Amino acid sequence: MRGLGLISLVLGLWLLLAQEDVVEAHRASGLYVDNGHDQTVIQRSVSESEKREVEHEILSLLGLPERPPRRLHNAQGGGSNGGGSQRPQVRRSAPRFLLDVYRDSLARGTPRLTASEFDLSGQELRAIDQSDAIATFAARTHHVPGLRHERDKRLWFDVSELPTEGERLLGAELRIYRRSGLARNKHHHHHHQHQGSGFSLSLYQVLGSGQGANADKELRYLDSVNASAGHDGWIALNCSAALASWVREPESNRGVYLSVLSSSSSGDNSSSGHREMRPDEIGLVGVKGTDDRQPFLVAFLKSSPHSKSKLNEKALEGSKTRSKRETRRGRRKLGGHDVSEYRSVNPYLDPLLQQQQQQHQQQQQHNSRTCKIQTLYVSFRDLQWQDWIIAPDGYDAYYCSGECNFPLNAHMNATNHAIVQTLVHLVNPGKVPKPCCAPTKLSPISVLYFLDESNVILKKYKNMVVKSCGCH
Repeated sequence: MRGLGLISLVLGLWLLLAQEDVVEAHRASGLYVDNGHDQTVIQRSVSESEKREVEHEILSLLGLPERPPRRLHNAQGGGSNGGGSQRPQVRRSAPRFLLDVYRDSLARGTPRLTASEFDLSGQELRAIDQSDAIATFAARTHHVPGLRHERDKRLWFDVSELPTEGERLLGAELRIYRRSGLARNKHHHHHHQHQGSGFSLSLYQVLGSGQGANADKELRYLDSVNASAGHDGWIALNCSAALASWVREPESNRGVYLSVLSSSSSGDNSSSGHREMRPDEIGLVGVKGTDDRQPFLVAFLKSSPHSKSKLNEKALEGSKTRSKRETRRGRRKLGGHDVSEYRSVNPYLDPLLQQQQQQHQQQQQHNSRTCKIQTLYVSFRDLQWQDWIIAPDGYDAYYCSGECNFPLNAHMNATNHAIVQTLVHLVNPGKVPKPCCAPTKLSPISVLYFLDESNVILKKYKNMVVKSCGCH
């Protein structure tokens, strides 16, 4: 089971844990465990080699060969005071979009205090729910031989970092922002002339530069949308076919071409009543616009059901070895209790009271060692990853610990097989071990992080958080 393997990896590699009530600057990286009294205490420090091994394993789990460069902090407008130790400032539209999606996923089931600034449609919300990963790519200026630059009409995206191994593309869209008050002053006459009319945007995939110096571009129609003259906000255009072709043939990526037509409510020289315009004439924000309004590409991805987790087999073997040693140590106990517990009889106590106190003590000790969920917090800050992981700072992973002794109570979520195994263990403890305490229910987490200096991904990782434990 992948979830059990992941939890074994987390425990087996002495994952860095955070103690919330210790001052950050003085806290040592190490293994923090629940001491049974609602306190988290350090068990031992983690060496530099172990930290590197942990970092390598978690990067592998995230599907990254190595961590993104530390200069990402400055790439997102976060300033230069802090080097690689500061959290990146999420100012650009692409990461802001995914941060909005991330916060919305955390708030599911509770009313949102503020409306989404990205005007998500029902179709987009369904795509988000169905996706295991969502990636955004900021528009860039990119020279393609044989093609004129045509500012803000031709947009290009570097999708080389799009994760494709074990992922299926559900869809993609271009999001571009329109602010009606941004029409350029020198086009004020045309802008005023078309205030009472709408406009249409058509999106094309650029296939080639055509033949000859004056030949038209080779374009493939993707999508179009009509909007009113007073529209302010984000506009989404479907570009799934273009992204799919770029994934299949990366060298075919020449970007997309945006055609803007504005219809006239008064006289116009064209017989059709439409006029070709530049995007900035109607207030479309381009790649040089304000950071939080720049155009970007969104890709929705679904994990293949047959994709395998990149877990370290040696770590899993190590956890199995430790489990065997712990099982052998458990056999030196009588009925799950230390033999010394039965030698603490006070002959001066009333026999009945003595028996009741002894039963109460045994029950408390039994409950403290019974299979149950324990506290485990994974801190990305301890790995010094806060400069490229946008959210979360860390997460409560939890883990299962305790004994599965006879009788197995209802709260121990024991399987029928575990009950039978417990009975056989009572008869022949030398041959059949007790059942193991393990997760019975796991839930996913979402991690929002930078792929490179301008591209961001929100990825859902399954079986990352223990929700309940039981005897197996």
